[in-house]
Amino acid sequence: MWGFHFRPSYSELWKLAEFGRPILAMTGTATKRTEDAILKSLRLPADTVVVRQCSNRPNRLYHVLENKSDGKDALVELIKKEFTGQCGVVYCVERSDAVDIAYRLKVAGINSVYFHAGMDVFAKQQSVENWKSGGAHVMCATVAFGMGNNRQDEKFSFFVRYCTQAFRSLLANMEQSVSQATSVNHAAELDQILPSYKLSGFPINTSFTEIPPVSEAVFSTGVHAIEDADVEFALAVHVHPYPQGVFSLWIYVGTLRRKAGY
Repeated sequence: MWGFHFRPSYSELWKLAEFGRPILAMTGTATKRTEDAILKSLRLPADTVVVRQCSNRPNRLYHVLENKSDGKDALVELIKKEFTGQCGVVYCVERSDAVDIAYRLKVAGINSVYFHAGMDVFAKQQSVENWKSGGAHVMCATVAFGMGNNRQDEKFSFFVRYCTQAFRSLLANMEQSVSQATSVNHAAELDQILPSYKLSGFPINTSFTEIPPVSEAVFSTGVHAIEDADVEFALAVHVHPYPQGVFSLWIYVGTLRRKAGY
C-alpha cells in the first residue's frame, strides 16, 4: 500500500476533506494498483482527475557505476574529486550505511549529515536544517528522508545499492560448486549485508546463445509482475566463459522486502 508500511498516518489523510478544501495528491511513481489504492484511501470522488507524466527528467544525467566491493570508499573519492563543496544526497539501503558514509565523508573533509527513521525527531530536524541551510553539503539518508527537497542547488544524488554485487558473488560461486552448502553460506552472507530486508529469489542457469531465450527465462519467473509497493527488486548477471566459445550464463532475480521495525 501507498506508504502505509512506514507511515501509518497516511491512512488518515482522507480526513483533510472535512476542511472543505481541494485535495491534490502527488507521488513520484505509482502502478495502476497503487493509484487505485491512493484514490480509495483518500476517499476521492469517482470523477477525480488523474494526471500522469513520464518519469524521464531531461535535465538530469544518469550514470551506473560498477563497484568491486561495497563502493563506499570509491563513492567518497568520487564526491571529493568531482563535487567538492557542492550539495547532494546519498541514498542508502541500510541505516548503518547512512551513518557510516556520513562518517567517511567527514573524515575526508566533506561536511555531511545523516538521516534515517531510527533517529529521534529532534536529531532528524537538526540534520535536515543543517543540510538545508548549507551547513552540511551532503545528506546521507535512507528512503525515510523522501525523494524530494527544496534545495535548488542540489547537484547530485547517489544510490548505494551494493546488493547486486553480492548476488554476482553468489552466482560466481555457484558456477564453481552447485553444492547445497554454497547456497546456504551465501544466503547467510546476503542476510548479513542487508539485515533489514527479507530476501527472496532464485538463480537461473543456462548456456548463452542469444538474448530472446534469456529474456523469456527471466519473464517466466513472474517477479516483474509483482505490484506490491513494499517490494523492491534486484537483478544480477554472471557469465563464465569456457573453451570453444561456450558461455555459462547465471541470472539472479530477487525481491527485497523491508522487515518490520526498519
